[in-house]
Amino acid sequence: MNIYAKLLKARQEFHAIKITKSGHNTFQNYKYFELGDFLIPAMECLANNNLIPIVTYDFEMALMRVHDVESGECFDITSPMSTAKLKAAHEIQNLGAVQTYQRRYLWLTLMEVVESDPTEIAKPAAALATPEQLAAMWDYAEAGKMSDGQKVWLEKASDKISEDQAAYVLEKLRETDKAEYL
Repeated sequence: MNIYAKLLKARQEFHAIKITKSGHNTFQNYKYFELGDFLIPAMECLANNNLIPIVTYDFEMALMRVHDVESGECFDITSPMSTAKLKAAHEIQNLGAVQTYQRRYLWLTLMEVVESDPTEIAKPAAALATPEQLAAMWDYAEAGKMSDGQKVWLEKASDKISEDQAAYVLEKLRETDKAEYL
């Protein structure tokens, strides 16, 4: 069996294993595979097929060279190097973050690990308030039917107010208006 047949077999063994995502991006609210979630099972599948990957880095490239310990064949997976700027971190911590990410992506590529793309998971931005909604809110503000806080919010955030937020505010203002006439 050549190195690519062994890799295919290792990948098939790996994908038969149930692996759980432990990483959680709280900002965009999605789960992802951390390196520790799949590294040991992946290494076992490769070892069962006499394959060993070695990761190295230089200033421009991260490289994973996969060796067939029986035949001496090898192939490379590469990724361009990048940078990290962690908050309140030392340069060595930023370097460690880059290397960890690079290893993770090299391993994901090697084992053909598929994750949902966060850009596909992220919810689309909410539609902005319509000109009619904004005009109606300004009418309430000018008529003195909005609190000072509501007026400040309208002045400072009118270009960011969503259609849903505007609908809610207008609904509440209309309810207050109706209550005054009862």
